[in-house]
Amino acid sequence: MLEKWSEPGIGQFLKESFSISCKAGEEEFQKLQKEFLQLNSHLEKQGVKLRLGSLKDDKLCSCSLELSLKHMKRDAGKKREYGTHKSIGAVYLYRKEHNSKDTALYSGLPLRSYQRRVKKYKEEGRWTEEEKAFF
Repeated sequence: MLEKWSEPGIGQFLKESFSISCKAGEEEFQKLQKEFLQLNSHLEKQGVKLRLGSLKDDKLCSCSLELSLKHMKRDAGKKREYGTHKSIGAVYLYRKEHNSKDTALYSGLPLRSYQRRVKKYKEEGRWTEEEKAFF
């Protein structure tokens, strides 16, 4: 059954749950898990998440497909990744151990936008690890 839910600040979502049969057992399930992870890495940027539950005794595993309606638009890409709402403090701490390009990806922004925000937060004195506001 198709469920619809929303969360303020993140958006609206559609979720469908279903079961898959793994007759060959644990080996097939491990292979299926790897395939789901690979698919998920490509689909997440467009607001689609695939989840695979654990294998049960009756050789069925539960799955869910979640669609972000906010991301189902033209040019959904890095800047619109699902789940990239980070605080300024979290980005600040990540930046200590990584370069600017990696930190921009972590924050879900293009490099130049990331650099502009960092400059702005430094000028305002908000570029600290205690800052709780969203980046």
